[in-house]
Amino acid sequence: MTLIQYLRKHRELQAEFARRACLGTGTVSRYCTGERVPARAEAVIIERYTRGAVTVESWARPTGRRKAGRVRKKNGRVRA
Repeated sequence: MTLIQYLRKHRELQAEFARRACLGTGTVSRYCTGERVPARAEAVIIERYTRGAVTVESWARPTGRRKAGRVRKKNGRVRA
């Protein structure tokens, strides 16, 4: 479950949750929109204040290799 799903399910405003969890309202807003991912310590706080509904693992980004792309050097040449 994501944080925004939790808040909607429990009909809790972002500002209320932020106050309860001692986090900034802007910070909680950025977590809900996906603009920012919390540090592990903040993710633990969120897990605690959602009683395990939003787990630390739910914030993990999938790992994997990036697609190889061309990079343009300062001199204008392209390297693979």
